[in-house]
Amino acid sequence: MTTAQVTAKDSAITATIERLANSDIPEAAFFQNYLEQIIDALQASAGAIWTMTPQGLLAKVCEQDLGEVAIVDESELLRANVKWVMDCLKSNQAVIHSSQELGSSNVPKDIVTVMAPVIVDDAPAGLVEIFFRESPPPNDLSGFDRPNLNPDKPRTDHLENLDVLQELCVYATRYLKWRGEASSPTHHLEFWARFERTVSAIHQSLDPADVAATAVNDGRSLLPCDRLSIAIKRGPKTIVQSISGQDEVNRRSNLVRYMEELASVVIDANKAVTFNGSMDGLAPQITSPLAAYLSESGTRTLKIIPLVTPTNSKSSTNAKAKSKSPKPFGALIVEQVTESWITPVTAERADLLAENISTALHNALRHNRLFLLPLWRELGRCLAWFEGRNLLKAIAIVILLASVVAGMVFLPATYRVNATGKLLPVIRQEVFASVNGEVDEIFVHSGQRIEINTPLLRLKDEALSTKLLEVRNQLAEKLEQEAALKAEIDDAFRTSSSDSITKLRGQRAQVQVEITGLQKRVAALESQEQALTIHSNIAGTVSTFQLDKLLLHRPVVRGESLLEVMDETGPWHLEIEVPEFRMGHVWDAQAEVNDSLPISYVLATAPESTYTGELNLLASRTGLSEEHGTAVDATVTVDETTLPHRKIGAEVSAKIDCGKKNLAYVLFGDVYEYIQRRLW
Repeated sequence: MTTAQVTAKDSAITATIERLANSDIPEAAFFQNYLEQIIDALQASAGAIWTMTPQGLLAKVCEQDLGEVAIVDESELLRANVKWVMDCLKSNQAVIHSSQELGSSNVPKDIVTVMAPVIVDDAPAGLVEIFFRESPPPNDLSGFDRPNLNPDKPRTDHLENLDVLQELCVYATRYLKWRGEASSPTHHLEFWARFERTVSAIHQSLDPADVAATAVNDGRSLLPCDRLSIAIKRGPKTIVQSISGQDEVNRRSNLVRYMEELASVVIDANKAVTFNGSMDGLAPQITSPLAAYLSESGTRTLKIIPLVTPTNSKSSTNAKAKSKSPKPFGALIVEQVTESWITPVTAERADLLAENISTALHNALRHNRLFLLPLWRELGRCLAWFEGRNLLKAIAIVILLASVVAGMVFLPATYRVNATGKLLPVIRQEVFASVNGEVDEIFVHSGQRIEINTPLLRLKDEALSTKLLEVRNQLAEKLEQEAALKAEIDDAFRTSSSDSITKLRGQRAQVQVEITGLQKRVAALESQEQALTIHSNIAGTVSTFQLDKLLLHRPVVRGESLLEVMDETGPWHLEIEVPEFRMGHVWDAQAEVNDSLPISYVLATAPESTYTGELNLLASRTGLSEEHGTAVDATVTVDETTLPHRKIGAEVSAKIDCGKKNLAYVLFGDVYEYIQRRLW
C-alpha cells in the first residue's frame, strides 16, 4: 500500500489517531488503540509497541496478534526481534527486517518487520514495530520457503509502509511529549511561577495598550507559542491591539487586515476556533477568512479564544444573568508556525491565560472610557500630595472657599430675565361678529392671501330677516292704501262736496307720512342685512386655521372673535409675557439706561440660532397668563430680514438683558427671591 493510498483510503484512521494523540486517556489505552489503528491502516498482520522505562529497561507496552507471525515465548524469532528492537533504539533510525536474515529453518521465511522509533526531545522514548506476512506462492504450502524474497533488498511497498509508519509515529511523539509535560512536577511548578508573574504584570497597568503588549509578549513564552496576538472589538470594527515581538502594529499590512477579519468573525460567533491542519467541522463563515489568513501568514496551527466580559459576582446569582452568555469584546490568537499542532496542555493554559487577560483588559478598557480621565488623573496626583498633611488640607480648603466666595461677590455677570411669547406681524385685523346670529357662508380659507374689502364671511340673523319682511309687507299695504285714497279723491271731485275731499286729502297725507317712515325702516334694515357680510379692512393672509370646521353654521354672539387677518409682508415683532415677579429687574434696568433694553431670543422653528431685538413697549398693567400666572405683556422690535422662518405665531424663548450684577446673584438670585416670596 502506498502513502497516497493510505491518505486517500484511511484519512478517517489518521484523523482518529490524531484525536487519540490530543485526548487525555491513559497511556495503555492510548497505545492499544493507536496500534490497532496503525495495523488497520497498513493492513499488517501483527504489531507491538515498546518503551524505555526510567531505569533504561525495554518494556513491551502492548501487542496484537504476535502469535500469527510466530513471535512466541522462547522462540528464535522473538530473541532476534528483541535484538532488532534494541539496535533500532540505539541507532534511532527506522529499519526493515526480514525473517530470512536469520537463515534458520525453524523460522518462517515470509515475515517482514517494519520498525520506527518514537523520538521525544531528540531521544528515543519507544518503538513501534509492524509485522507483515508475505503471501506464499500457489505451489508452496510450507510457509517457510520464499524463492522471490531477497533479504538484502526489501520490497518497495514495505519501504513505503516504513514512510507511513514514521509519519504515524509523530502522533505518538506528540502524545508522550504533552503527557510528560502534564505529569512533570517540575514543569508544573515552573509554569505556575511564571504564570503568577505574567498575571501580576498584566494587572499592573490600566492602559489597554500596555496590558495588551505585556499579555502577548509574556504570554508567548509562557504557553509557549510562535506568535500571540490580541484583537479588540471597537464598535463595528475589530482592530489588532498588539502582536508579540512588535512594538507597533501596522494595520495596513495584509497579515494584520486578514487577522482583523478573522478575529471579527470569531468574536461575533463567540466560540473558540482551533485549526490543526484541517477545516473539517468549522462554520462556513469562518473557513473563508481563515483560509485567507493562513495563506498570508504561513501559520500551521491556530487557536482563537474570545475574550469575554467578566461576570459580576453580585449579579451571578440572578437567574436572568445566568441565562445570558458573557459578551465578547476581543480575541486572543495563539499561533504555531514551526509546529503542526497545539498540545492539550498548551490549549488548556491558553484558555486559562485568556481568562486572566479578559479581566485585566476589560478593566483597563472600562477605566480608559472614563469621562475626562486625563484631568481626573492629574487632579488625583495633585491631591495625593496632601495625604497625611491635615493642616495643609484645612488651609487649602479655606483658601479655595474664600476664592470662590470672592469670585462670586466681585465678578460681574449679565443678569437676564426669561420671557416667552410669539412672533407675529405688526399689521393684523381681528374680525368680530357684528350681531348675534349664525355663520351662514365663508368666502375664504385658511392661509389665503386677500386684498382690502375682500368678503370674508356672511352671518345670518333670523330676527332681522323676519323684521325686514314684516316692514316690507307693511310698506306695500300703505302704498296700496295711498293709491286707493288717491282714487277716492279723484272721484270726490266729481261727486262729493268739498268737505269730503278735504277729509280724504287728510287721510292720504297721513298714509304718505307712514309710507315715508316705513321706507326709512326698510332702508335701515337692509343696511343691517348688508352689514352681515363682513369684509377685510387690510390686505394680508387669513391666519385662522380650519375656518369651515371652526365657524360654518355655528351660532355666534355680537363682539365674538371670528378670525384673524395678518399682513406677512409688513413689519414683524415679538409679543412676550414677562413674569410679574421679574418685572422689578426690568423696570430698574430700563430706568438706568433710559432706553430700550436689548434682548436675545430663540425661535422654536430655528433653535440652532440666536437672534437679537429691543424691548419696545411694556404694558402698564399685569394680566393673567396660562404659563406664568400673572405677567406683563411687552412687544419687542426685531429685524425680520434676519429671520429664516417667519411663521405666524412661532413660539419664542427670550432673555431680557437687565445689566450687570455680581455672579452670586446671577446664579442664586432666583433662589433668594423665591425664599423671600414664600417666607415674607
